[in-house]
Amino acid sequence: EVGSRLHVDAILEGSVRRAGEHLRVTAQLTDVGSGFQIWSETYDRESGGIFEIQ
Repeated sequence: EVGSRLHVDAILEGSVRRAGEHLRVTAQLTDVGSGFQIWSETYDRESGGIFEIQ
């Protein structure tokens, strides 16, 4: 619904979780028309390496 209102083909969603010095960044790309996930990835790093994720 959001994708249709924004007139886009795909939506990128994600989250960042921290547990002590550990970071987990999760991203997923979803096709608006079909609702199927096109791509997803999880990145795990120590918080000292946060800029490596970028």
